[in-house]
Amino acid sequence: MRLSNMPFGVSIVAAAFAAQALALGLGAGIYPVFMAYIESAYSINRAQASLGLPLIFIVGALVSPLIGARVDRGSPKTIMSAGALCMGAGLALLSQVQSLALFVFIWAILVGAGQAMLGTIPATSVVSNWFLARRSTMVAVAATGITVGMAIAPLLAEWLIEMLGWRQALFGLGIICTGLGVPVVLLGIVKRPQDVGLAVDGAVNASDPTSGDPVSGAADAGADESTPIFGDKRFWLMAATFATLAGLSLAFTTHVVSWAGESGFERRFAVMLLSVAAISAAIGKLSFGFLCDLIGLRKSLLTGVGAQVLGWSLMLMAPHPLVFAAGTMCFAFGTGCIVPLQAATISHIWGGANFGRVMGCTGLVAIISILLAPTVLGIAYEATGGYDLPMLAVLPVLFVPGLLFMALQLDAEDSPKAVTPAELS
Repeated sequence: MRLSNMPFGVSIVAAAFAAQALALGLGAGIYPVFMAYIESAYSINRAQASLGLPLIFIVGALVSPLIGARVDRGSPKTIMSAGALCMGAGLALLSQVQSLALFVFIWAILVGAGQAMLGTIPATSVVSNWFLARRSTMVAVAATGITVGMAIAPLLAEWLIEMLGWRQALFGLGIICTGLGVPVVLLGIVKRPQDVGLAVDGAVNASDPTSGDPVSGAADAGADESTPIFGDKRFWLMAATFATLAGLSLAFTTHVVSWAGESGFERRFAVMLLSVAAISAAIGKLSFGFLCDLIGLRKSLLTGVGAQVLGWSLMLMAPHPLVFAAGTMCFAFGTGCIVPLQAATISHIWGGANFGRVMGCTGLVAIISILLAPTVLGIAYEATGGYDLPMLAVLPVLFVPGLLFMALQLDAEDSPKAVTPAELS
């Protein structure tokens, strides 16, 4: 007899939450804090330093299809624990190297690949395997780990830098990553509820955990590699939508500290904005996970885009630090739509059986935006001598994801189908 997956499912969500907090917090989250020290230590300019975040995300995107396919076919636990080890070793090694080329190599390969292996693709895939009726909400809850990690990590990094210096701070963060990440994965991650004799939460037939996925209407029995992805027009519209959103979010994370500093705000306030943004994005993830299940995909995404446009407009005004902070909160809240909506859209179109593979291919497409967005802003900063014109030029680009998503053909009901209590009984 198979049991309900609750409360076991809660522990799965908690482990996915913690893994994403460590992966993104100790990867992307800390880089803006270290960027000025890296510029000084290796005598590079702002445009060159702006490549730091794109580099790790590009490497992560390149390995994403492999990670996604491996997650669908094999063990997420193995992949995620290896990711924690890679990240920890990479951060520790960065504290010792004096060569810029070696620093870039370790940062991109070990930290970049490790972040992808520990983070969103395997964690989201696992949560998606455990939940159907509340999939978007639970994915959103787990994804708040990203923003909680990115709220805590910059403050922790700044404190360690003040106490130990920037190189030893990196070493300490590497120890934290491995020391926390490996136990969390080994103790908390289980690929499917069926592996421990439990039923999928929200299955159409609770006595049959492999019964039809209410999102896709297909059985979730295993990966079907014959399912077309790159030949599907819907994939390109979906991938372009979320790649653009991810690129804009990354550009914001890379430059917001320096942008706030140029606006005349103190460094402590500027660094604090990363934490404010992370907390706001966490609230956004939870909100959009709920909205996606409630009002559908299109309305949820347009709400997120609208929040980003409003937030960016407020930051452009920047007459007072509180206005800049309000803009940061609003923009970051809007970026919270990315993970739950991407997961819900993939599940809605391709189902759970191919979730990891489609998620990985989407990451591969995102290489263009995650490289271009922060780097172009850095180049524009150098060319114009400030952030005023580059940041103004970003504003119309914020409308692009909404237009792309509106062109995506979905079923008449673009939200996951509700599962009734009668179906669960």
